[in-house]
Amino acid sequence: MEQYNNKTISKISNFINRASNATTKLYIVFTILAGILTLIPISTFFLGLFDQNAYINENIYIISFYIVKIIGFLIYFYILKNISKSKCIISIIAGIFLLMSGCMYNEMNGMENTGIDYIGQALGIAIIFKLCIYIYYILTFILFISYSKTFILKKKVLIGLVITILSITILIFATKEIMHYISIQTVTEDIYSTIDFKAELENRNLYVDKYLLFGIDSKGENIHKIDFENSLNERYPSYVYYGYKTKNTSKNIKKYNEYLNWIIYYTNGKIYAVLGDYDDSQAFQNIYSIGVSYEGNILSEDNEIYTYNWEKNYYEKIEKNGVVREDLRYYYDNDTFIKVDVFKKFSYSLYNYEIIDKINSNILDNYANKNTRKNW
Repeated sequence: MEQYNNKTISKISNFINRASNATTKLYIVFTILAGILTLIPISTFFLGLFDQNAYINENIYIISFYIVKIIGFLIYFYILKNISKSKCIISIIAGIFLLMSGCMYNEMNGMENTGIDYIGQALGIAIIFKLCIYIYYILTFILFISYSKTFILKKKVLIGLVITILSITILIFATKEIMHYISIQTVTEDIYSTIDFKAELENRNLYVDKYLLFGIDSKGENIHKIDFENSLNERYPSYVYYGYKTKNTSKNIKKYNEYLNWIIYYTNGKIYAVLGDYDDSQAFQNIYSIGVSYEGNILSEDNEIYTYNWEKNYYEKIEKNGVVREDLRYYYDNDTFIKVDVFKKFSYSLYNYEIIDKINSNILDNYANKNTRKNW
């Protein structure tokens, strides 16, 4: 089989590189194909065509991305051949930066969300990753030009190339727009009320009398301070509840704290929980905050996860690792304000969702105090 494949490749190479001054059509086709494979993230595009409800492992995206690039290089050197010293140098350097980008991506995925230093480290690695990718694309574009310079400037080829690039760009843009509209859900008047949220908390034994409650919508400053006593019939697309506490029995983290605090989110009828903190260290400046802790994942009961886009007033279905934290500010009458952490859809995540069977007081207490924590 291997001997047969070698003969096939040899025949193609001989046909492309036969003794002729004219550039063959097959040479042009393979050069453009190698350029597409090395310069365009087509694997991500085709995987993106799958139904968003079907979970595709993140490793499939990254492995297919690099395999496609390698195939492009193999076409250059094993089919087109036409190798020179400059092309070898460019390819080696491009390969090094491609390998470095893979290492940086692996480093980002392997990081543990264990503290405030994680944010700076993650952003630093992300910048290096993007820099490696940009340099790789610049070098592979130069490599493509070096292989295509004998025909690329011809009018017919340029027109065909422009049409191909425009078609692919339009197709990718149209597909992304379609997938975007598939993943969003319009906010209607028939949304969950404050009393619905209270009932959820009571059923899960998470309701306490001393709490802070906020409703999130697209009006005004987007965040509104409410309470369960006087706002029972009010309706908001998303809620933030800070009140339930877990007795800190393990003393693995925050060993001087008697309690560990939880932030409960209620969005599109789905409930999420994450460890959080109430910070009054800037009270002398009239600034308070309810912030997500760096010591744990966001807990969800379902793989179908939603965030609320308060700027455009719709729900967005997301992947388990597709969110970033952002704060909304509620202003009191005396120039005091409180910053409240909420989540929004983002291409790169600093926070991960962890799927559990049930969000209730027993599960949250056990999760907070377990000796071995995932990503803690």
